[in-house]
Amino acid sequence: MPWLTFSGLVLAVSLASCRGGCGDRAEPRGEPLELLRRVTSPSEATPAWVDIADDEAYFLVAGMRGPVQIWSEAATDTGSAASISAAGSVLAARFSQGGVFLALEQGAVTLWSWRENRVLSSHDFARRGRQATIDANGRFVAFGGAVLEVASSREVGEPKPLATQSALAFSTNGQRLVSAGFQEPWIVVRDLPSGALREWLAPGKVSHAALSPDANVVAASMENGQIQLWEQPSGKPLGSARGHKEARALCFNPAGTSLVVADPEGFSVLDVPRAEQTWRADIDGTLWVFACDGDMLAAGSTQGGVWLWELAHQTLRAHLQLSSSAVVAVDVSTARHRIAAADEKGEAAIWSWR
Repeated sequence: MPWLTFSGLVLAVSLASCRGGCGDRAEPRGEPLELLRRVTSPSEATPAWVDIADDEAYFLVAGMRGPVQIWSEAATDTGSAASISAAGSVLAARFSQGGVFLALEQGAVTLWSWRENRVLSSHDFARRGRQATIDANGRFVAFGGAVLEVASSREVGEPKPLATQSALAFSTNGQRLVSAGFQEPWIVVRDLPSGALREWLAPGKVSHAALSPDANVVAASMENGQIQLWEQPSGKPLGSARGHKEARALCFNPAGTSLVVADPEGFSVLDVPRAEQTWRADIDGTLWVFACDGDMLAAGSTQGGVWLWELAHQTLRAHLQLSSSAVVAVDVSTARHRIAAADEKGEAAIWSWR
């Protein structure tokens, strides 16, 4: 039986009585999603990322060694709108501030204008990294243990590298960054723009970490399935939860009051203030990738399935079949009512909902 520990109290939570449903495999509600376009990446470019533009009718599909291909949503268009090559292993690729953010393992990060085929800004961290990301406003770039202020091309604070970095994520408001290690189970939180650091040892090897949208809560999943919460900036432990053995992703709802924990069989939603599991949704097959945006949650399975849920109403919105191959990348955009996914063989698609 799963258990939760908050403020020194141990609470047993029965999955049979969790509010909002447990192991929910309900039929999709609402109108069927509309397939906008299917595309195929080069056979040598195994997809690793898909991203939906928040303000234009485009999406991208990026391979582990490139290229980054920009596609129009219009099915009548032929070929890709643009293609950006990559001189090395790609750590991250996504739309950002009028361009495409591209980070390479050997330390180069670039913001490309894909329409003009030119570099808008670039920086070389002169070291290898395991993860890279850019904040929602395009102000800061995180690469391994370092942070760059894009406008000034200045690294913020002292680098704090983790040899086995397993997580790297900004808060939605861009005021904090969390980094975590696996073999070396440190949690490192950096305040922005000051660059001030706080670090502490987690109770186990950290597989994933996330910050609440207001940056006041850190959540981390351990190798054994334990979920731990800490208050920021005090670092005070807020509690822990034992769920499924292996977490695949963590994300907070927009209010920061719920934490979504994805695992190979589906996901659980934990109410943070009340220390309750409020919803459990399972999928057919094995969940491999997971994405969230606002109240929308998306997942892809190793059997080629794609799921879309609405968190606020605790409903399954759609169950789609991309292909018979493993889905290795998925993205969802609440602003544009879009979901996109790509499989390991290069097939990708984008759908819309009303």
